[in-house]
Amino acid sequence: MKSVTINLKGKVQRVGYRYFALNKAIELGVNGFIINLPDGSIKIEAEGTDEMIARFVEWCRIGPAKAVVEDMEVVYSEVKNYESFAIAYL
Repeated sequence: MKSVTINLKGKVQRVGYRYFALNKAIELGVNGFIINLPDGSIKIEAEGTDEMIARFVEWCRIGPAKAVVEDMEVVYSEVKNYESFAIAYL
């Protein structure tokens, strides 16, 4: 099991990014959460097998059609054993 924190900057809010990411995570079997941050960025915590995480990270680099990812930081982190993937809110 692998866990990553993904920070995205660019045109990533108000383009459906969270909802498309939720669907992609469910499709791949990835658990964790995605949240919009006040500075206009998005934070994702994701857990799954090496292959699941690699495919999810690859998708996140592009995102949905209307998104423009200008910067993406991926940091491997401690597994927290999420049971599903959800959209979180501040």
